[in-house]
Amino acid sequence: MLIKGARVFNNGRFINADIRVKDGKISEMITDAAKGKASDEDILDRSGYKITPGLIDIHTHGRIGLDFTTASEDEIHRVLRDYLKAGVTGVLATVMTNDKSILLAAFERIGRMIREQRESAGAIAGGEGSGANNCEHPETAQEATILGINFEGVWLAPKKRGAHLEEYLELPTVERFDEYYRASDSNIRLATIAPELEGAVELISLKKDLVHFSLGHSEASYEEALKAAGAGADHATHLFNAMPALGHRLPGLAGAVLDKGLYTEIITDGYHVHPALIRMVFDINGDNTVLISDSIAPAGLENGVYTSGGQQVTAKDGKILTSDGTIAGSGISLFEGLKLCVTQFGIDEEKAVKAASYNAAASVGLAGAAGEIAVGRNADMIVIDEEYNIIDIFKNGIRL
Repeated sequence: MLIKGARVFNNGRFINADIRVKDGKISEMITDAAKGKASDEDILDRSGYKITPGLIDIHTHGRIGLDFTTASEDEIHRVLRDYLKAGVTGVLATVMTNDKSILLAAFERIGRMIREQRESAGAIAGGEGSGANNCEHPETAQEATILGINFEGVWLAPKKRGAHLEEYLELPTVERFDEYYRASDSNIRLATIAPELEGAVELISLKKDLVHFSLGHSEASYEEALKAAGAGADHATHLFNAMPALGHRLPGLAGAVLDKGLYTEIITDGYHVHPALIRMVFDINGDNTVLISDSIAPAGLENGVYTSGGQQVTAKDGKILTSDGTIAGSGISLFEGLKLCVTQFGIDEEKAVKAASYNAAASVGLAGAAGEIAVGRNADMIVIDEEYNIIDIFKNGIRL
């Protein structure tokens, strides 16, 4: 197939290019239109549109009433199909604080599904892109790829736990980390930790080569956060949320993260962080800025009362609150957050697209495997119009 006439996001910017897709991969990027025609292939004219990489959501708990922590395999397949319809081609399945037995079961279940996706043609995993067309595997051709697990819990500060249940919080230990990591079949890629907790810095230092540690749900001082960064932590979990406010005399965790240029997750639903702060983060942190949805089970559903993370939440117009008024997570998709950045919040379009695709993949060691349009990469792409409406979605070269 030859997709021609669009402005294509490549290497951090939009360029005029035609894309040739073969066997589920991008086989050629053609910037000279005269070379782009071939009589023996299908041609899809997308003149006047833009093509972005499929989006990568590294922090998302679920949507359409389903949660990665408790969903069955069949339910996870269902929610992965919904992610793809929303323009997200790869996720870190985010598991949140719960009883140990539930966490272990979730890690085992998701780890098994990751292995199955890897064994299916066209899956992306472990920093490598596979090459086959997915037509022979319809169960994975039409769903987002699980690129790993994001463990948001249980090493959180009680006073900054947000919507996480306090009864399940633990102090970090190597023994418990190893138990969780083994259960996941070594698929935990990202883990949130409050750096001020006893044992946190030691755990980061010992296990930083296995997972990316993200500082968050924390009361840490600037100095405590710097110590954790020095030990190997390289992320911040939903910057500004569930941490002390950035102060001019007490910069705290947020100040340390921005000062040291760690990867910074930021939720762009318009509720969690003011647009002015979102613009500042992009200006300060550049390519280390990562857009996330932090969506939870009610995302994608109508306004109403639901259960998420073991407690009752109320969803209204994309905002989801616990019974005490705490923001419980977001009700948007990553694409909706990207659209808000570009169309309402004044974020440079190319920077925003990169933050929702390449930066996200790179932040968890998946640069070169997902989140970009380039020769040799899986043909995971979104075609959009100027108003950021989705026109087409491609997964492994297959048009949805």
